[in-house]
Amino acid sequence: MFKKIALAYDGSDCAKKALRHAIDMVKCIGTDLDTVTVEEAIPLYVGTPEEAEAIRVQMAGYVKRLAHDAKVMAAEQGVILHPYSVTGHEVGSIVQFVADGNYDLLIIGSRGHSKLYELLIGSTAHGLVNAVGCSVLVIK
Repeated sequence: MFKKIALAYDGSDCAKKALRHAIDMVKCIGTDLDTVTVEEAIPLYVGTPEEAEAIRVQMAGYVKRLAHDAKVMAAEQGVILHPYSVTGHEVGSIVQFVADGNYDLLIIGSRGHSKLYELLIGSTAHGLVNAVGCSVLVIK
C-alpha cells in the first residue's frame, strides 16, 4: 500500500485530471497529498536584469495560484494537500524531490503527444517513468 504520495502538478488539463484522481486515491487510503510544481529557471536570453526579475515574479505568482487552487480542490474533498515548488528542469527536479521526500508513489498526467513528438522531443512523463525511484501512476 502506498503511504507517501506526490503529484507532479503544472496546472495543465492533464495535471488537473491527475489531481482529481490523486485526491480520490489519498482519500481512500487516508493520507495527505503532496504536490510538486517546477518553476523553470529564467530563460537564457533576457535583455535586462529587470526582465529576468519580472519573469521570476510572474512565475512565482503562477505557482502560488496553482498551489492555492489545488489546496482548495483537495479541501473540498476532505483531503489535506501540501504544495511544494522547486526550480530547474522538470524531470531532474521532480526526480530529486521524490528521492528527497522518500515517496512511495508519484502521480503524473500524460499530455498524450504523438509518437513522433515523443521521439523527437521526448516527454516529461516518459522521462519521469524511467528516472524516478518509486512507482509512477500516469493518468491519461
